[in-house]
Amino acid sequence: MRTTLLALITHYIFSLNKSQKVNILNIYENQELNNFNYLFKDTSMFNYSTTNISNIQYSNISYQDFVLLNEIQSVSEALEKYLIQILQKGSSICLIPSKDFQLENFNDFLKKLDVNTFKTTDTNTYIIENINYLHPLYSNVFDGDFKEIKYPKVSFSYSINNNNISNKILSQFNNQEFLSQYNCFNSNFYVFNSPLSHDKNNFRYHALFVPTFLNMALESKKINRLYSVINKDKYFVSNKKLTNDTYHVINDKSDIIPTFKSLNGKSLFFTNNQITKAGFYKLFYKNKILENISFNYNMREGSTQFYSKKMINSIISNNNKNISILDLNIKKINNIISNESEGKQYWKLCLLLCLFFFALEMLIIKIIK
Repeated sequence: MRTTLLALITHYIFSLNKSQKVNILNIYENQELNNFNYLFKDTSMFNYSTTNISNIQYSNISYQDFVLLNEIQSVSEALEKYLIQILQKGSSICLIPSKDFQLENFNDFLKKLDVNTFKTTDTNTYIIENINYLHPLYSNVFDGDFKEIKYPKVSFSYSINNNNISNKILSQFNNQEFLSQYNCFNSNFYVFNSPLSHDKNNFRYHALFVPTFLNMALESKKINRLYSVINKDKYFVSNKKLTNDTYHVINDKSDIIPTFKSLNGKSLFFTNNQITKAGFYKLFYKNKILENISFNYNMREGSTQFYSKKMINSIISNNNKNISILDLNIKKINNIISNESEGKQYWKLCLLLCLFFFALEMLIIKIIK
């Protein structure tokens, strides 16, 4: 019996491009808050920019990974539109209320995002002592005895309507949320309950300020998928800000021109099923390499599925086939295969019977004599 073994080897290809900077936009009204400048400006990790709400260029919002709504008075319809768009594409937003903002205007905006709304102001003094150490913002920040932490204080805040599910990050002594995180369109929406520039809030001077906003910004950067699947993924995505022009996707054996489309600050390249071979490719523009891209075959085509013994018996019985299932015993299998190929051999039995009858005949003759 000749057996052919088929070896399935999975060759997996992916590209990891050098991380781009996190684009951060600080939208303010009265005070820019220099603490953010010290944290984000002139670093290799961030593209940090600020704009007064009166001078904002709405189209620029589409290219941001993290937007700070820094104590603005209200949210216009145009601003609301662009904020929802960047949430839908995966960017993050942090809302810091002002002392005298338009409460009804902001609450209307928050209701559209299923975020808890603001109620009345509270001028009592509270210690911000409840920290969610397991939250991604702080999971790798603290090491040691938490009892030694000197907690920040707040003496002006807004009470919150707890109508929607939130992930509390920092809470006051009265269990009121100081900083919460919401999942809006699978993106992070952070809300403070107190203005950070106010003299009755010392959070911006506290050690928690740096890891809080630093990790907010880092968590906002979404990494594009590491590879595309041939005949499944219609396009691949680039975070680069590109214009509608002619681009090439090239490897050693092919050169295709994808269809370009810009959507929510990202560049989409449709390959139109022109790529048929798995491998590494490069995205070119005017002889300049923009990104490395990888394509893989659909791994589902090579996946194996197995029937149970019960299922196989059911299939055989339903189709009335002359088929039987062998137990996984090597000796039994060898015997069955030998019998099937050579037939059952009775010569040993015949020889024994001949010897038996010969002995029986000799015994009968001896008795008669």
